[in-house]
Amino acid sequence: MSRWAWAVLLGAYLLGVGAGNSAVALGVGAFGLLTLSGLLAWQMPQRWRTGPHWRVWLVAGLVGAIALFYTHLRQPQPSPQDISHTLPQLAGQEVILTGQILEPPRLTRKQRTRLILGVEQLNDNPQIRGKVYATLPLLHGTGLVPGQRVELAGRLYDPPSASTPGGFDFRAFLARQGIFAGLTGELAAEPTERPGGLWQARERIVRAFVDGLGSPKGVLVAGMVLGRKAVDLADDVQTQFIQVGLAHTLAASGFHVTTLLAVVSAVTRFLPPRVQMTVGVVTLAGYVGLTGLQAAVVRASVMGVVALSTLVWKRKVRSLGLILVTATALLLFNPRWLADVGFQLSFMATVGLITATPWVMARLAWMPKGLATVIAVPIAAMVWTLPLLVYHFKTLSLYNVAVSIVTTPLITVISMGGFGVAIAALLSPNLGAIIALALTWPVTLLFMIVEWFYHLPGSLRAVGAIHPLQIALVYGVWVALCWRPWPWRRHLLLILTGLGILFIPLWIQGTTRVALTLLETAPQPVVIVEDRGKVGLIGGGNRDVIDYQITPFLQQRGINRLDGVVLTGGTGFDPNHLALNRQLQSLWTTAPAQFTGIPPLTQPITIGATTIHPLNPENSVLWLHQPRQNWLLILAPVADLPTFTTVPDVAIVAEAALTPALLADLPAPVVAIATRRDPEAFPEINAENFPHIQLYWLREVGMVQWNPNQGLTLVQEVNPNLE
Repeated sequence: MSRWAWAVLLGAYLLGVGAGNSAVALGVGAFGLLTLSGLLAWQMPQRWRTGPHWRVWLVAGLVGAIALFYTHLRQPQPSPQDISHTLPQLAGQEVILTGQILEPPRLTRKQRTRLILGVEQLNDNPQIRGKVYATLPLLHGTGLVPGQRVELAGRLYDPPSASTPGGFDFRAFLARQGIFAGLTGELAAEPTERPGGLWQARERIVRAFVDGLGSPKGVLVAGMVLGRKAVDLADDVQTQFIQVGLAHTLAASGFHVTTLLAVVSAVTRFLPPRVQMTVGVVTLAGYVGLTGLQAAVVRASVMGVVALSTLVWKRKVRSLGLILVTATALLLFNPRWLADVGFQLSFMATVGLITATPWVMARLAWMPKGLATVIAVPIAAMVWTLPLLVYHFKTLSLYNVAVSIVTTPLITVISMGGFGVAIAALLSPNLGAIIALALTWPVTLLFMIVEWFYHLPGSLRAVGAIHPLQIALVYGVWVALCWRPWPWRRHLLLILTGLGILFIPLWIQGTTRVALTLLETAPQPVVIVEDRGKVGLIGGGNRDVIDYQITPFLQQRGINRLDGVVLTGGTGFDPNHLALNRQLQSLWTTAPAQFTGIPPLTQPITIGATTIHPLNPENSVLWLHQPRQNWLLILAPVADLPTFTTVPDVAIVAEAALTPALLADLPAPVVAIATRRDPEAFPEINAENFPHIQLYWLREVGMVQWNPNQGLTLVQEVNPNLE
């Protein structure tokens, strides 16, 4: 078969794996792939006369359907003995769990130790198996390593899904790893002795960096060498690097493998080609083990081994063909890797470097070659990863290219020096620490540059959620750009077309959307008002509400400016934290004693066509009037409700204000939503006792939204409780 025929078959397998990792139903996906292959078999031989035979297109459909079924078969499912089956009986009860630590312990955002355990016994039942996501107090987790057996006492829980569009889906995140239950608890007995393993090598390397550079600089460089999954890097440092577009430096990927191979090649350049290849392969295998078999590292290492083999066999390799073959081979081994964001970005960045870098370099031919390369590489990578970045993160780093250009020399020096320190640390951590001192000034300068860009206005912009079809269309345009040489005017037109496919629908949605949204928060309700480009927020709570509820929702909607904010109170609800990466135009508060310096809400305010009225002097009752919808917010206890000339469509009752007497006073027929976390604390409050209203608990219904097209919608999901 021709290389194009092989490319079609391999591409069909990747398409089938992609369908298998999506929400497409099995039968629908298989039928769609077979139908598509039939259409291509009918049309392509006529339009592409030098291309594959029609039989190849038919076989490609069969390959895609088989890949779809194979991917579904490889999706993690709880076994009959899985611990998740005990959740209905044991949820909320104290249990004793014995298991083996499967991955290096990590710290959560709440400074607790996170363990992934292979279950060996639950209470007195040694037949229970599966994996558990466990969180322990920090001191209980200190010193634990993979391979140790531990006994934990705590409570099991069912991992929750995201209640906010764009929020972190904890249940899906664990399910992809074959984990269907969580446990929060503490050590119940002394763990077993620490076994030997690769964790010892990681520990020596990290200790050398920290001893030489201190923290967090030493931890940062250790993360640049081993990937941030191998170290506990401070959240603020991670946030800064990710926000300015340098996340790839902290995720073990092709950049790291390329740097490592450059170091190995420099050291072994005087040796015979076969010895160079052997040393390179052994080094890459050790690096894959140290980083924990991460998909992006495995991809880059496989391609690195092929590149090393060319030294021995003196054969040229087609880069795009190598990428296609590597992707297929890796996804045959584990089709679930395609759902890994790092895997996707790693491949697309590599494709961009191969296809787009020469074109950009040609435009920069007037520059010195070294400088042109530094500029062309981040531009090429950004163009090909842009659709995926928008799809997964719903944000854009505006200074991505500029930061990459400025920091590339520093990152290269630090990475190459870091690998040298790592090699020395394996021999002696003290020697590694001494060598690490040479990296002090480059690391300090990198920190200063990142911090400066991070604090620039608009360093991270929310763009909103896009449809997978938009991704497919944009990549279709990018492929058309690379398929043949175009005149520069046509080239520019195609680039603008691709960007328009991404961003014009988002702009239209943002300027025409009308909606009222109640997020799943407690005890303080949070309401988002959207009215044709104008956005308001009413709410309070704590910092987690901002991080896990408000921010994901605003990113999913592409909102970067709040025209009006009414702060209703709550411990830790900091308006400065709310203002990160977004503009707050006007602020009012219903709790002036807590938010000093912010004017109290005494007069009606408008957000587009929506008006927010205070109904009593204490500002504990607010009225949201939209031409087609009226919401009542009751934020604190009230002796008497005001008389309503218009019956509210929805009444939202905060935890502090919830009483049976209040619900009895609500006018009919209103939809009442109580924000208290625990409905069982009020057994007398139920739908039977208040038949004149429709009563819902926000914890049970999840996010509530109204828009003119769909009316009132209740989202049946539960709020994450990440410890």
